[in-house]
Amino acid sequence: MATPKAPVSRRPPGRRRRAAPAVDGATVVVGCWLLVFTTVADYGVRRGLDAAVGDAVAGAALLALGAAGGAGWVARSTCDAGRALVGLWLLLAPLLLDFGFGTESTLATCLDVALGTIVAASGVGGRLRSW
Repeated sequence: MATPKAPVSRRPPGRRRRAAPAVDGATVVVGCWLLVFTTVADYGVRRGLDAAVGDAVAGAALLALGAAGGAGWVARSTCDAGRALVGLWLLLAPLLLDFGFGTESTLATCLDVALGTIVAASGVGGRLRSW
């Protein structure tokens, strides 16, 4: 009696597509939130490369990373590293872009620091998990 053959995968080795974890979905949600927040929030006095532009770029980057990671187009480790870098940018943006730390920019500053901490921690945690 012949032994049945195992199914052959058509994907090249090393490029296995895994199911999208909740982290990719959360990354998409945070990216969308930042994009929406930049249109409705008061960022205070706008000058040069201001806080709204920085948050919009960070939101678009997170949206792209989450979608690409969830679809399996980009390696998981690349998404984690990208998430860590965007989170670090969100943490440093209030200082580098001089949000002003006045009453009109308090919400934007708190949002960037909170989301930056969460996004950077998830990126670093995912990167450490893959080692």
